[in-house]
Amino acid sequence: MKSIETTASGASGLPPRGARAGQIEFTACGPRGTLTREGLQTSLFVYGGAIAVRLLVKVWARLQARPDVAPTTGPLLLAGAVLAAGFVAFLFWQLFRRKDYWAAFFAGALAFASFFRFDAAPLAAGTPLEKPLILLPLLPAGIAIAAFLAMVRSADELQQRILYQALAFGFVVTFVATLVFAVLEDLGFPHVSAVWWWITLVVSWGVGLAASARRYR
Repeated sequence: MKSIETTASGASGLPPRGARAGQIEFTACGPRGTLTREGLQTSLFVYGGAIAVRLLVKVWARLQARPDVAPTTGPLLLAGAVLAAGFVAFLFWQLFRRKDYWAAFFAGALAFASFFRFDAAPLAAGTPLEKPLILLPLLPAGIAIAAFLAMVRSADELQQRILYQALAFGFVVTFVATLVFAVLEDLGFPHVSAVWWWITLVVSWGVGLAASARRYR
């Protein structure tokens, strides 16, 4: 990414048309999207709320096997998780209402990453909520996809061209990487979670975005 610059004032010292105080403009990576500081702050709150949901449910699931826990502890933990999830949903609604699509995409990716587990146990292992909550990370992932599509629809022709070229680059890199590693797995390499291929796609898309933007600079 080339630069992140505030647009509180233009070259003439006057605020550019449509700019707001505290707004950050992404002129890097080609597409001219805007990420307000308010949107960035909201994204971090989304991340914190998603982590709170994960931790509260995780603690609740582990306490289910302990008979010495007070009977009100479990419901309180679940109620806290529901409140945190509602808070996150409200923040996403605010981002889309303000059309902060970059922030919504960023927040969705962060929320999805917060549910990524480094152990084999599901989020609520051994409880009736185990299987339903396996699908929970798909919600922020879907929101990130919706925000990305909204960004594409709101971009002009040149920005859309840059986005499509970056997506093509990301697709090729991820496609080749999956094919190569599929062969390596047959040779004894350990199996890799599909989440890492999603990360590969996002990272290669970002690289392609920066490279494509330089061509039209």
